[in-house]
Amino acid sequence: MPLVSASRRAAALVLAAGIVLLLPGLGNRDLWNPNEPVFAEGAREMLARGDFLVPWVNGALYVDKPILYFWAILAGSVPAGRVTETAARLPSAIASILLLLAVYRFGARARSVRAGLLGALALATMPIFIWEGRFAQMDPMLALFMFCCLTCYQRAREGAETRWLAASGAWAGLAFLTKGPVGLVLPGAAALAHLTWERDLRFLRRPGWIAGAGAFALVGLPWYVAVWGAGHSVWLTEFFLHQNLTRFVDPFDHAQPFYYYGIRFVTDLFPWSWLLPLLFLCRPRRSDPEASAWRLCAAYALVVVGFFSISGAKRGVYILPMYPAYALLVGVSLDRVAGFIAATTARRTLRGLLLAVGALLGIGGIWLAIAASRRYPEFAAAGWLLGGLLAATGMATAIACARHGGRRPLAAPAALMTGLAIVYLVAILAVAPRVDPHKSARAFSQKILSHAGQTRPVQSFRFWKWRSEYLFYTGRLMPILGTIPEVEKYFASPEPVFLLVEESDRADLEVGLRSPCYRLESDDVGEKRVTLFSNVPAIAPPPS
Repeated sequence: MPLVSASRRAAALVLAAGIVLLLPGLGNRDLWNPNEPVFAEGAREMLARGDFLVPWVNGALYVDKPILYFWAILAGSVPAGRVTETAARLPSAIASILLLLAVYRFGARARSVRAGLLGALALATMPIFIWEGRFAQMDPMLALFMFCCLTCYQRAREGAETRWLAASGAWAGLAFLTKGPVGLVLPGAAALAHLTWERDLRFLRRPGWIAGAGAFALVGLPWYVAVWGAGHSVWLTEFFLHQNLTRFVDPFDHAQPFYYYGIRFVTDLFPWSWLLPLLFLCRPRRSDPEASAWRLCAAYALVVVGFFSISGAKRGVYILPMYPAYALLVGVSLDRVAGFIAATTARRTLRGLLLAVGALLGIGGIWLAIAASRRYPEFAAAGWLLGGLLAATGMATAIACARHGGRRPLAAPAALMTGLAIVYLVAILAVAPRVDPHKSARAFSQKILSHAGQTRPVQSFRFWKWRSEYLFYTGRLMPILGTIPEVEKYFASPEPVFLLVEESDRADLEVGLRSPCYRLESDDVGEKRVTLFSNVPAIAPPPS
């Protein structure tokens, strides 16, 4: 009974941490590039068109990603009757909270309640996990589904294989609906690597895999078949061949060197990335009860990083699915140290690593405060606030190491987790809203509407085809013009027309255009300066 009570308290703590860090202020800032506006706009246009089979952006079939995240946004939009910032981010936040609970449950079953709790809290205090969990992007959903897929696979190896492999296949089907082939390939490769490591390839012959394949087909394939049946075969060709195969072998964007994820691992999983040496010192023996689960987490993390390191296209968010596996390895290691199971060398290593993390946080906090004051004077107060909190977290961690590192080895990790949670909350609730006016396209979109209203033609010049923030905040489509002659023809219209141009293309337009061209508005939106041109001087907006 005490064990059940402890398990419930730990689960409640994980749930509370997820709710506090991931739900407050979801709508307290506008949609930011690079990805938030395109997913929200895709859902908005689906709603406007009454077409819920495929996503549309700027009036064109959106071929980059499958449907599940768009459906989730639409589901979250029901209470308001429209797509909002909160509705666009809610699927990521809910998926991240569920992932924290899944990590806790996995760790509690594999080793102990404390290991599961520490793993979940380590995940909850990884900065990019929190950022992506509050961002309108499908990767948190993908990470949840892939982790649940492997959790069910591990349960199948313990017994009732048909039922659990069917559940594993269903989760893989959801991952396949979320982001395509990686939702099946990566869990499958991780399971194969794990079985090889376990010297148990005979498990591949079990009949339960048939149930898994059937569940995957039942969940993951019908939508793709419906897309083909509706005459959208171009979506299937573009998505599978161009967006997946070509992006992997011959990237057309996001090209990075092979060591890219080595750098991102250190920064994006900080401070827990610094405990990597501890994971090797605290690895379980083959006879330990948690050994198989530990090897599954290690295999999964290595497969994800290895797969995307081979890929030509690389973005930091691509390796988000390995975060829960690494967090569990951290949780198990900390639990072994706390239970004095690990050798004295491991306890000393943990103490040294956390002292180094504390020092880095102190130095980084001071640097952040000074750098923000010099480079962005308008954010000086926010920089000093966050910098001071980071430095205080580092100091608290170092003091806990010095005073309690030997007798209470979890005192320093607890101080670190608590301090980081406070830093994230302050950044979310106080700093992000102050940065929002500099990142948001809402204000410039209102300027566009003040000239063009909802009826006068507005187009864009050489924009990225899925650039969506102006579409979302004007509620309008803006066809893209790619050449000067197209602009000449557009500006020859007898009625007032408007053109949105980024700074990188403005000079080409003004030099090459022979038609009259009037600059009406210009402003910085995020990292880009954008200008609104017209073929007539500023005039009164049309009636609403």
